[in-house]
Amino acid sequence: MAIGQQFVKGSLGVLDCTRQLFRSPEASLRILERGDKPRIRVGVVGYSGQRFDEDAARELLRKAYAAVRKDYPDQDLTVVSGLTKLGIPKIAYEEAGEHWLAEGVASGQAIDFPWSTVDRIRIVGDNWGDESDTFVHGIDVLIRIGGGEQTRAEVLAVKRLGKPVYEHRLPTLEASADS
Repeated sequence: MAIGQQFVKGSLGVLDCTRQLFRSPEASLRILERGDKPRIRVGVVGYSGQRFDEDAARELLRKAYAAVRKDYPDQDLTVVSGLTKLGIPKIAYEEAGEHWLAEGVASGQAIDFPWSTVDRIRIVGDNWGDESDTFVHGIDVLIRIGGGEQTRAEVLAVKRLGKPVYEHRLPTLEASADS
């Protein structure tokens, strides 16, 4: 665990979190006070542990964010992803930058991985996938950049709810002989 990271874990997931990874209250408030527009919660899913072309993923995500902005021009955005500083979630938070609010939704297993800096954290359950229902029901639209089995299940669930999904294919990279 990182320095300053303390957790008490129980059968209901993470019960206590004392880790400095939030933006300052002033920074979050500046984002919130920019206007009184309705807020759209944009879920972002895709690869976390697999190798992929990060430059291509970043470009696809920028295009997807532009499409969401075009479709929701009069609304502010909150990016919601898997909290960790890995794969597509990491890029999602980096591309959102200081312009949008950021929320991380993850299971208790995310405790052992580096976290992105976000405005809000939701830890649900103990195992990967326990957070999916909370994530799916807590977003208004979904962006998919590549992804595996859990990503496919979340996309299907979002579509069943009639929510818009922006999908982009992104192949994984083959492991090199040296890795």
